[in-house]
Amino acid sequence: MKATRPQPIPTADTRPFWEAGQRGVLSLPECADCGRIVCPPRPACPSCRGTALNWATLSGRGTLKGWSRIHIAAVPGREPPVTVVEVTLVEDSRAVLVALDELGVVQDLPPDAPLTIGFVRDPNGWSFPVVRPADQEGAP
Repeated sequence: MKATRPQPIPTADTRPFWEAGQRGVLSLPECADCGRIVCPPRPACPSCRGTALNWATLSGRGTLKGWSRIHIAAVPGREPPVTVVEVTLVEDSRAVLVALDELGVVQDLPPDAPLTIGFVRDPNGWSFPVVRPADQEGAP
């Protein structure tokens, strides 16, 4: 039997991210005190330690910060190799979203290549972030 991707266990801090993802929208907390986008979601801003966080709908645009290909069975539900991608969000260059390269698109891209972050629903009904080159926004 093939392993399936682990399902997220939403917490009070992450539930809005997963709910927005179900709608195909990227949403993350924004600090009301200093304006930082908090990624990954957590109870306090990593810059100013402020706790006044408001969920913001983001553009889903970013740039390729880096990627790493893992050649061992390190991600349940995925056969190696698996590529993990870091995307710097355009709304805040300090905010970096990490996702799997589900479409196999980043390895031929230069650093700082423009990317789009969308969501793809898995067989268990969860929507996970997926990256694609910005010129392929309409691709699945």
